[in-house]
Amino acid sequence: MFDLDGTLALTEHRAQVLIVPARRRTGAALTRLATGTSPHPMVRTLLALHNTSADVEIGSGRSDEVKDTTTTWLADHGLEHIPIRTRPRATAGPAVRGSRIHGGPVDVGVDRQRDRRARSQPRTRTARRHAAARR
Repeated sequence: MFDLDGTLALTEHRAQVLIVPARRRTGAALTRLATGTSPHPMVRTLLALHNTSADVEIGSGRSDEVKDTTTTWLADHGLEHIPIRTRPRATAGPAVRGSRIHGGPVDVGVDRQRDRRARSQPRTRTARRHAAARR
């Protein structure tokens, strides 16, 4: 599994669009996000693995809304034959569990702060009691 943005596609030029909250991004802004990216040298690695008959896929946090633009970009860079998984259109935002790859849920965009809070909380009643006793 290769991530598209930041791994296969160089994305530094998109920082100004990405600072806008996801709910306020327009379709035009999303299209600008999906175009104009240069390929990363990692593309050669993906193609080399594909040529050895390895199962390779591309995963992306991009929504289905820009999938046509994304597949055009992939074709322009010789990757049209590699399967791509994008998240469903309805699952916008940075901390959504949306895509299903190989039949299981996959985090698309990670809210690291939320994950840290969840890991720091004891999960069971017994664990909470032990944590309270240690304080």
